[in-house]
Amino acid sequence: MGKNCILCQVIRGELPSYKVYEDEKIVGILDINPITKGHCLIIPKQHRVWFTDLVSGEAGPFFKAVWTVSKQLKKAFNAQYVTLLIRGTRIPHLHAHLVPSIKGELSATDRILDLLQYVQENQKSVVKPSEFKRIAKLIRATNP
Repeated sequence: MGKNCILCQVIRGELPSYKVYEDEKIVGILDINPITKGHCLIIPKQHRVWFTDLVSGEAGPFFKAVWTVSKQLKKAFNAQYVTLLIRGTRIPHLHAHLVPSIKGELSATDRILDLLQYVQENQKSVVKPSEFKRIAKLIRATNP
């Protein structure tokens, strides 16, 4: 674990948190700067910066926790859906944001994703139609 990593400090109990989930590999906490009620972070206990830094056997428990807490959020808040964003930037420790979309409330996440959808639908594609086949083949042929 990272000595100065704020999420590692939370995991070690050095900083306060509001846990919503915990097993031997993962912890889920309420975000202290929530976008909506119930906004949670799912965090591996092992210090990993990026999602792709997870080693074999860690992705399954991570996504099980994401799925479990998402189902809980959907039910607890009668949410239409739960947005999943996986990060490792601002805080250099992998964490998944789970943001419930609560009926009647428009969150910043909903607004940002609406803007993203608008941009995707209205920008000139960064990939030429003739490139899709080559790109798909490249990805399939690359070992993880």
